[in-house]
Amino acid sequence: MFAISASLMYYNRVQSYPVYERVQFNSAGSTLYANLHYPSKDLSFQEKYPLVIFAHGAGWQKDVDTRVALELTKRGFFVACIDYQGHGESGGTIETIDPDTGVLGLAQDCSKLLDAIETLNVYTEHIDASQIGLVGHSLGGLVVLMNGALDSRFAATISWAGVVNMTLAGLDAYNPVNLLNSTNPQNLLLIHGFNDSTVDYEEHALIAQNLTDCPIINVTDSIISDHYLISDTVMIESIHWFENVFFGSEIINGPINLTFVSTLALMVITLVAMCLSVLSLMIYGSKYILKHTPEREDLLQDKSEKRMMLMKFIASLLVYMVLWILSISLIGLLAIFITPIVLIAAYFLIRMVSEFIIQKKRYKIAYLKDTFKSQLEIRVILYSIFSSVLFLGFYYLIAFTIPWAVFYPTSDIAFFISLTLFPFYLSTELIYRKVLFPSLGFIKSRKLKTFTLSVIILLISLYFVFISFLYYGRPAFMGAFFAFLMASVMNSIIYHKTKKFSGVMINNFIINSLFFGATSEVLIAILFGIILL
Repeated sequence: MFAISASLMYYNRVQSYPVYERVQFNSAGSTLYANLHYPSKDLSFQEKYPLVIFAHGAGWQKDVDTRVALELTKRGFFVACIDYQGHGESGGTIETIDPDTGVLGLAQDCSKLLDAIETLNVYTEHIDASQIGLVGHSLGGLVVLMNGALDSRFAATISWAGVVNMTLAGLDAYNPVNLLNSTNPQNLLLIHGFNDSTVDYEEHALIAQNLTDCPIINVTDSIISDHYLISDTVMIESIHWFENVFFGSEIINGPINLTFVSTLALMVITLVAMCLSVLSLMIYGSKYILKHTPEREDLLQDKSEKRMMLMKFIASLLVYMVLWILSISLIGLLAIFITPIVLIAAYFLIRMVSEFIIQKKRYKIAYLKDTFKSQLEIRVILYSIFSSVLFLGFYYLIAFTIPWAVFYPTSDIAFFISLTLFPFYLSTELIYRKVLFPSLGFIKSRKLKTFTLSVIILLISLYFVFISFLYYGRPAFMGAFFAFLMASVMNSIIYHKTKKFSGVMINNFIINSLFFGATSEVLIAILFGIILL
């Protein structure tokens, strides 16, 4: 399933753009990056090809919203997807000012990218300098409006749910409301959802239209929300606009055949198949890495004991979920930092009361040393590292080949920042492995226990993914929770095979802290922002 879906994904990508290259350039003293996608189609009616620069929305990155790259390259366009200031792998912040010219970085990022592309051989040989366009979504709409108004090289500009009036340090002179007029940007088209709750239609789209007298298309069929503009209408109208401006015709380039929705569905299938492949290979690989001993099936209790175990499991699960739901509803994303500390403290407090006061246990130093040593068994460490590398290897192979959603730390400090999220991973593993798993004593088979807990973990993790989308729908944030979901299910297998808590924590640390957690510094910004307020 994975081989077939991944092959179809690659084949589908090649039908749009056979190759792409990473472009590095400088803007306002920051190093920025973009992906330049090459077209798969020849234009029979002209020798050279148009170029369109796409600017994504706030908090997104150049390889997540791939609609423009997929749809325009197969129609004979070069497409450059930019990570502007403070986004993706680019440096700077949205408030960065060029130290030499005093120009806001965002207001020149697309122009600087075009400068860099103009130095490439492909520009001289294959790109028509009179057919350069811009398209941007949300904050990217603001970026393209500024760049389009300030740089006459851009012959057409399309703003998808674009920000037109924004309060930002250093923005005043470059705010679109102060730049837009009937001639700047050239050939402007606005596409906006009338019920957009993120970028208000009247306060942004209508103001831009009043300033420029440009056409505006109201989108009513967007899925998920009016702001995301995930709609065939958006792509069709955008293609028509560029081709009318560049080619003087909507039909000369042939019929439009959109595939971005099916591509997204195929990507989801590929990710599911990838996860199942990783889990299968983990199980198979354990035969060679770990020393296997016959698995002992737990003895059946009588009906009253099994009933008590079941009640304990349900009660523990309910308390855990209610605590999370209440904390998230009361304090929002700050719960990611506070709730784990509460859970960890409660777990060790209950454990100490149970063992030292109720059971009156006394642990000797030698026992503690042996316990610690057993947790660091070399085969367990190797198996955990093998599992982590397996998942990361599969993921990045897909992400870089397509390319799609390449989430990885872009700075050394990101590794250290991500360590503040360690209590989150520790608390979940304590609950899953030390509280819920032992409470499954009413199930005879250890394998069935592992499977049952894995299903529960999957459902809980999907809740976290949903909450991350609801509160902060940014790809790196959601990607971090997807990785958390996968790591938690992987840990069920690791714990089943090794019976060591250290194994699950090593896997968690590698996947969640060193890689995916380190892509979401925004969590730390939220924490410190709330504290400072």
